[in-house]
Amino acid sequence: MKILFLFCDMVRPGVLDFNNSKNKSFEGLLKSMGGTYYSNCFSHGPDTGRSMGCYWSGFTPPDNGCDTRAKYPKFYLNKTSFLDILTELKYDLYFFTNPNEKVLGCLPPKYDEIGKHNIDLDLDKFVESIDLSKDNIFAHIALTDFHWALDDYGANEIGVANGLRILYESISNIFKIIPSDVFDYIFVFSDHGFKFQKEYDTEDKIYMLNRDRSNVLMFIHEKGKNHFGYNDKLCSLVDVYPTIMGMINHPYNGYGNSLFSDKEPAYIIADEHGSFLPEASQKIEYWALIKKDVIYLRSYYEYCRDDGKPFDLSKDEFDETLCKLSTSFRETYKQLKILDLYRVMATDKSFYTNGEPRFIIEKNDYIGRLKRKINKLKWKYLNKKI
Repeated sequence: MKILFLFCDMVRPGVLDFNNSKNKSFEGLLKSMGGTYYSNCFSHGPDTGRSMGCYWSGFTPPDNGCDTRAKYPKFYLNKTSFLDILTELKYDLYFFTNPNEKVLGCLPPKYDEIGKHNIDLDLDKFVESIDLSKDNIFAHIALTDFHWALDDYGANEIGVANGLRILYESISNIFKIIPSDVFDYIFVFSDHGFKFQKEYDTEDKIYMLNRDRSNVLMFIHEKGKNHFGYNDKLCSLVDVYPTIMGMINHPYNGYGNSLFSDKEPAYIIADEHGSFLPEASQKIEYWALIKKDVIYLRSYYEYCRDDGKPFDLSKDEFDETLCKLSTSFRETYKQLKILDLYRVMATDKSFYTNGEPRFIIEKNDYIGRLKRKINKLKWKYLNKKI
């Protein structure tokens, strides 16, 4: 079996228009290949490190070790990857990644040395090196062009247009060398979306986890099937693992469902940092319960829906669900409850242990300070007379 995965970094499905796609466009290319576009596919952690951990392992971030932005698979993945199974089955492995980005550790442990790897950014040369005479091939090609275009042109319509144009040209070049139907399966996917600069500047940060960033591209072309269609089942990047296991008829009893099955979860739990930029020991500050038609969002102190409608869930039950399924929220929730006790403690305006009455004032309330001083002197005077 010949399998090709095209990883398109940071493509946000919301900017794609399959209904009005032109022939020479990214969307037009996918439609011309034929396949299934999964409109409700999400990332449990919308950044490259956490998403790739889910992709390789089939487990969510709390379970696979890649649970913050700087924890990349090579250094933190604590689960086996589907590459281990493919290696056992004698698949030839091919990996194309930007050598400068490869050092971050997007590949699972040991796989930066196993298989055939590119040494530069000559994509054509790499594709030509794939030995199609072999029966079993797995190729993972990481295209960061869209991400780079937004870095170069800005997170705006111009950046998007250039990013999609370059992606189209790069993928078209691949299929000029190897026709798409040489592969039994082709997956085109992204790890996370992005925010337009105007959205980032104006939106409440609780919307970090709405579809703009948590919804990911997932498209599958199966050899011989040229019809383009949609599938709105709720799914995520952890479902790639069971999908591959089904394709190669290998037993699977883990997390997730094959993308080819009708099974889907009732919801997906995702979380996010407060800052886009990678930092050491980054805190998780936002959480989401994702359903097909709505995303319920939670920050430290806010609850909302992604569509702006009133929050219609029991907040206590919502928090209980997050506590059960999100280790980051469970710990944060415990600390938030302790902070509630701080506020209770701060309302105590009784007496010092020597019997002197307390007099609470604001930090810069000088009149209050004078009153407290007078109050203390009065108490001492009365205490002496007694």
